[in-house]
Amino acid sequence: MGCSGSKSVSTGGAYDTIKQTVLFEAKGDPKSRCFAMLREATDLHNKLIKATKDLKALSKSAETALDTANTVLNTPLPHVYDSKEAVDHSMTEQHDPIGGKGFSADSLTKVKGDLLVKIQSEALGPLDAWDAKYLDAYHKQKFVNKAYDAMITARTKASHAKDTADALSGKVLAQDPKLIDAQRKLQQLQDNYTIATNKHAEEEESQYQRLAALNKDAASFQTIIKQALGETGVALVAARDVIPDVPAIATSVAKAPSDAASAAAAAAQAAAAAAAAAAAAAGGAVKTA
Repeated sequence: MGCSGSKSVSTGGAYDTIKQTVLFEAKGDPKSRCFAMLREATDLHNKLIKATKDLKALSKSAETALDTANTVLNTPLPHVYDSKEAVDHSMTEQHDPIGGKGFSADSLTKVKGDLLVKIQSEALGPLDAWDAKYLDAYHKQKFVNKAYDAMITARTKASHAKDTADALSGKVLAQDPKLIDAQRKLQQLQDNYTIATNKHAEEEESQYQRLAALNKDAASFQTIIKQALGETGVALVAARDVIPDVPAIATSVAKAPSDAASAAAAAAQAAAAAAAAAAAAAGGAVKTA
């Protein structure tokens, strides 16, 4: 009851360390329980590579969207200037961010950080752990195959030895040295076959237990993937909720100084000019005297 062998082929870096695997012609019994379980686990493993890659891409896209949104929302709202004086005046004003009063860029950064932690711990971590167990079973398959080959070889040798002993028993006396030697050799080969059979049974049982646990654990993928998709959605909703409901004023105008201020400035300039003129006149009078 041997299990199939498998080999690894690169898929171009879907994982850094995990490669896609394909089954090749069985060295053991292709109808065995282990062969069937390994075949199905391999099919799931190959699909898992793509799914994990896409979940990472989804998470990365959400992170990128949060980063770029954060950059825009944290940018001061552009002003609408109604005069040259307004430009100078605006330098003393605090521009509200596009995200509105009360918007904090740190809030979106925290949402992104929480998403990274949850995707890794609740999705990518468990999926990677399952795949590590799959690879362990995949690599240990060679021990089952080796034991199966040894068992088949031992059985073949024992079968040939029995044919030889049976043929001699019909031709020579029971005490004939050739028959005695043939029977001794047959017993030795039958013992070897028993040992090989027991060894294969042990390896096959160990592999069965590994594969049985592996395939049972695959049922958790429904919850894992559901949570991964849900966490991405939760992160986006949380990002939305940290943005204030009251938007920034879209046409915030940096006004020029008020009319009163302008009048005061003009009066001050006129007074300064008058004082300068008076001083000049006084200076001329002194020289004349």
